[in-house]
Amino acid sequence: MAITIDSGLCTGCSNCINICPVKVIELNDKTRAQTVRPAFCVRCAHCMSVCPSNAISADFTDSVLGKSTKNIDMPTAIQVENFMLTRRSIRAYSKKDVDREIIEKILKIAAQAPTTSNVQNVKFIVVERDKSEQLETLAHNFYAGLKEDRIGIITREAGFKVLLGAPVTIALYADKSEDGDMSLPLWNCLIEAQNLLLAAHGMGLGGCYNGLLLYAYREDSKLQEFFNMPVDMKIYMFVELGYPETKIKYRNIIDRKKPDIIWR
Repeated sequence: MAITIDSGLCTGCSNCINICPVKVIELNDKTRAQTVRPAFCVRCAHCMSVCPSNAISADFTDSVLGKSTKNIDMPTAIQVENFMLTRRSIRAYSKKDVDREIIEKILKIAAQAPTTSNVQNVKFIVVERDKSEQLETLAHNFYAGLKEDRIGIITREAGFKVLLGAPVTIALYADKSEDGDMSLPLWNCLIEAQNLLLAAHGMGLGGCYNGLLLYAYREDSKLQEFFNMPVDMKIYMFVELGYPETKIKYRNIIDRKKPDIIWR
């Protein structure tokens, strides 16, 4: 069973019943909540979030975080807008290392992202500076060997660094899927990657998706050996992470193209 309700703690408020999208929960004759359709549960955990007495637990989460939303100062709409607009894909990093405690906090926030049916199947490999040089060398050698490729040319002639000089590289991986654009593990990794980048931005760090490393990894056996993935797992995205170069100030918000919208 996905969720368990402690009848001794339940107050019979019906919050969980009203919020459940598939009516897994009903009140029993003692006016206490009980699960009646456990197989229908979509693992959203809304019932846990709305329960005033913490009477509900689930086998797909560690616990209620212990934070009441009443005690959280929510940003205003304009603060959220400014925060989102000032995030940039950072490609110039300082020499400052990132403490593991900070990385763990960022990944904890990343893991709060939604996943399909709340499967929480995204995992991380963190490559720190002591292994980054080896990883950079492998990626550099791959692209330097591509004679006619644009990245190969700038790698050889301009000293382009595939890892962008970042002190931390994070691989996001999950169970293997061959479903292409319909790959749910792929979507889950991408959503968590964006959470990761926003969390880093909020802590004064910067980050960048690294599709070049992903392409090299998929084509190069030495890079595959470096990460040594289990046969049933697949890396879906790489993210670079570090403190932005302090000599560079991003002074202007560069607008994107106007959204292409079709109204129905």
